[in-house]
Amino acid sequence: MKKYRLSRYNYFIVKEQYAIGVNLYNQVLFSIDSEKYETLILYKDRLEKMEAEHPILFSTMLKLGIIEVSDFDLPSILIMKNRSQVFDISSFHLFINPTLNCNFSCWYCYESRNKATMSKDIIHSVLLLIENLIQTYKLTTFHLDWFGGEPLLCFESVIKPISVEVKKIFSKYNVKYFQTITTNGSLLKANMIPFFEEHNFTNFQITLDGDIENHNKVRFIGSNKKKGSFYTIVNNINSLVKSPKLFVSLRINYIKNSLFTIDQIITFFPISNRGKIKIHLAQVFQDAKLSSEKEKKELIKEEHKMLAIFRDAGFHILKSWVRPDCYYTCYADLKNEALINYDGRVFNCTNVDFENEKESGILTEKGEIIWNENINAKRLSRATFDNEECLNCYYLPICTAGCHKNVNKEIFTNKTCLYIPMHEQALNDIFDFYQKQDCKIAHIGQIESMLSYYNE
Repeated sequence: MKKYRLSRYNYFIVKEQYAIGVNLYNQVLFSIDSEKYETLILYKDRLEKMEAEHPILFSTMLKLGIIEVSDFDLPSILIMKNRSQVFDISSFHLFINPTLNCNFSCWYCYESRNKATMSKDIIHSVLLLIENLIQTYKLTTFHLDWFGGEPLLCFESVIKPISVEVKKIFSKYNVKYFQTITTNGSLLKANMIPFFEEHNFTNFQITLDGDIENHNKVRFIGSNKKKGSFYTIVNNINSLVKSPKLFVSLRINYIKNSLFTIDQIITFFPISNRGKIKIHLAQVFQDAKLSSEKEKKELIKEEHKMLAIFRDAGFHILKSWVRPDCYYTCYADLKNEALINYDGRVFNCTNVDFENEKESGILTEKGEIIWNENINAKRLSRATFDNEECLNCYYLPICTAGCHKNVNKEIFTNKTCLYIPMHEQALNDIFDFYQKQDCKIAHIGQIESMLSYYNE
């Protein structure tokens, strides 16, 4: 005879006449009347008897994952799915840093602004690498991602020649590909847009630092602190999204005092353009370090309020902290991923000081990466959530932890995990929206789609 239990990953909000529930693994939202909910709780320690006396309710809760067989081992299932995704070799994500130089001097930037740029020899090795990767892994898709520094400083010398050649390579092997770029947006020119369209550029991540006043204090042009860049960047974004092929992920950096005026940005984007712009709010990490736990929770609430304002104004929202069907945490956890620095050193992550960080590998002149096996093993040998605290966490099915560098570090082992307040707020938003809908059942993904949420 099978034994059953209530899943530890159930999430309920109880009202007077009904309850809304979801199992965080199955992620199907539903509502039941209060009498049925009370029956479920009454039988929680004798579910076999509930199966006999209330078979329809039992069967429904079993299908929704609220009830599960007692030997169901979800953490092991999630680790298995994580390993499957991490070691998928059908695609490759390659970052390129053409330079670490930048035309801005943002106070919070940790990069060196080294003026060196990628040489023709390294460019040749990169092209050999791409062709070698296609042949080795029999790739079906390829994601080429430009980073820096400010990559558009090398538009003519690096981005153009590589883009022209990779188009030929991908056509030769019938590989689907697309390109994305992280840029400050100030160097974009109208005559670049046809090139971007022709060479499969799809998304531009561009950053603003709050409203006009706050942005121009951080991002001024050259050494002239009176010549802000806000209008230049906004106008360039509006030009980009007029193209049917190009989209913008607009990252808005903020510090505690500037979050509350970010919505002033909205009026600078015509309504017709807003649907092609995805908004992501990010607290500057130096400012976040100075924030107390209470302040962080309050800022998360304010972020969600601000995102709702942007959503209602016609923008998309880039980030949700609920991660359905995503069992790795970021690109840097994938086996088929690499970043080629301008000098041929290889990294796995974009969030590092490239001049002072130990490289993960070296690109050879033959277009091969010689990996540091020790560094790579630490990155790939375990799922980021394969530690006691994460595996026992209530939010495990929608979280799967953070960066592989932080596994078992304080961020996950103390009682105030960075991600828990984010999950709580995201779930509250989803439940609030579900309550307003005239439906009995819905998947979290369906609600997130209605909210215009997009996972990173």
